[in-house]
Amino acid sequence: MERMAADAIAVLDAEQVETAHIMGASMGGVISQVIGVVAPERTRSLVLACTACRHHRWRRELLSDWAHTALI
Repeated sequence: MERMAADAIAVLDAEQVETAHIMGASMGGVISQVIGVVAPERTRSLVLACTACRHHRWRRELLSDWAHTALI
């Protein structure tokens, strides 16, 4: 993910874009989060769709509960 974030920043550099609104879906959302962390000065905003961050235990419990409720 870090390599792909660095590649995206390199594209911004090549196009001489100093800051950008960063949008990512799915794996692109994870890459966008990495860009936001490693280059916050380059990130105007983040739009994240169908993505996740670290998979905490509480998230697994919540999703499991939702899945169980949906089956009822």
